[in-house]
Amino acid sequence: MFCSSANYITLLFAHFFMRGKFLLLDGLDGIGKGVYLDAMKEQAAKDGKKILDLHDYWKEHGTHPSITDLDGYDLILSSEPTYVGWGVKIRKELIKADKEYPATEIAEAYAEDRKELYGQVIIPALEAGIDIIQSRAVTTSLIYQPIDAARKGEALDWDAVAALDGNAFCLRKEVLPDLIVIPTVSDVNEVIKRLAAREKKDDATFETYEFQLEVKAGFESDQFKKFFADRGVRVVYADAETSIEHSRKEAVRLYKEL
Repeated sequence: MFCSSANYITLLFAHFFMRGKFLLLDGLDGIGKGVYLDAMKEQAAKDGKKILDLHDYWKEHGTHPSITDLDGYDLILSSEPTYVGWGVKIRKELIKADKEYPATEIAEAYAEDRKELYGQVIIPALEAGIDIIQSRAVTTSLIYQPIDAARKGEALDWDAVAALDGNAFCLRKEVLPDLIVIPTVSDVNEVIKRLAAREKKDDATFETYEFQLEVKAGFESDQFKKFFADRGVRVVYADAETSIEHSRKEAVRLYKEL
């Protein structure tokens, strides 16, 4: 049976307003994305939200949750690369500082990892009206992978990264985040100090002053701002060097605003 025009429009509006909100955190390594994520998680819990933390789920099950596993949740916390499938290979092998894989291979692995994450979790959750707060996404690849490629003498620019199958899948308008939050510092040396002070070392090839200096320029570039503004995505740059408490307050403010 076909819907009348009026009913069809009503269904479209209902679907639009039922979509979950999607807040994305990104930026330099060591910038404090975890501080923002934790503060938002705590506020959501205070608000009575039922939260599915994918990091806990991945650790317990070694796989992504099924659609039925998402039932009853109000908010999902996520990050990239994941801790299953391609994500494990990326973390344990491809981006280790003592390894030297082609930038194109690394970019393709990230794209496949996020396509699986989006296809199995992010998109079904948003369509079910579940909110998402995620650390890193295709935004990271658009900045990191061209820098990595240039340093390795490979031809892999912004457009080529965006065109990779998994990335193009996640750059469709209907699955883009509503808000991108980029915590920032004025001096990249600050994040290098934070990385050195961490108890848990990622030992990633990207965690050098020179690389992060280029990353900072990329995230703050007109190209980055315009790319997402043209797609209706709001980008906010937040002070991440005043204090941890300041970052936590800013995180809660942005969470409540969205």
